[in-house]
Amino acid sequence: MNPKSTFHKFMAHLSKKIAEKKGLIIVMFLLTGACAFIAIRYGLKDLVQTKAKQEQSAPITDDAKDKAYNKTREIVQLVETNDIDKIISSFDRNTRQALPAEKLLAMWDRAQRQFGTFQGFEDDTKVMEKGGSLMTETTVKFEKINLCLQLTFDKNGQIGGFFIKPILF
Repeated sequence: MNPKSTFHKFMAHLSKKIAEKKGLIIVMFLLTGACAFIAIRYGLKDLVQTKAKQEQSAPITDDAKDKAYNKTREIVQLVETNDIDKIISSFDRNTRQALPAEKLLAMWDRAQRQFGTFQGFEDDTKVMEKGGSLMTETTVKFEKINLCLQLTFDKNGQIGGFFIKPILF
C-alpha cells in the first residue's frame, strides 16, 4: 500500500472524528499516531538518535580547535593566492561533490561582481563549537562590504561546509 495514500486516509479519518466530536481522548490518540507515522516515514527517528549521539560525544579538545584555526588560516592564504585545487583538497567527499572547483570559482566571481574587488582577510578568525562540529568565521574584505567566510570541520579535520555570508551582529 502506498504510504502517502495511507497517510491521507488516516488524516481524513482524523478530520472526520474531530468533526464528530467523539472525544478528546480519541483525537489525542489519532494525533499521536499521525506524529509517529510522520516520524517513521520521514526518518525523524534516525535524526533524533543522531542528535542524541552528537550530544553524548566527547567534548572537542583545544588541540582540535587549534587545528581548525590553523586550517582556516591556511585556506585564507590559499584564497589569497587563488590556489583552488588545494582548497578543494581540504574538503570532505560530500563538499567536494557539492562544491567542485568550477562552482567555487563561479561563487567567488559572483561575490566580486556583487561586492567589488577582493581586498583580503581580517586577522580575526574565531573558532566555535556547533552541533558537535567545529566552525570558524573570518572576515573577508571586499571593496564595497565585508563578509564572513564560514568553514565547518568534520571530525577528521576536513572542511564539511564552505560559506560566504553576511556578517551578523
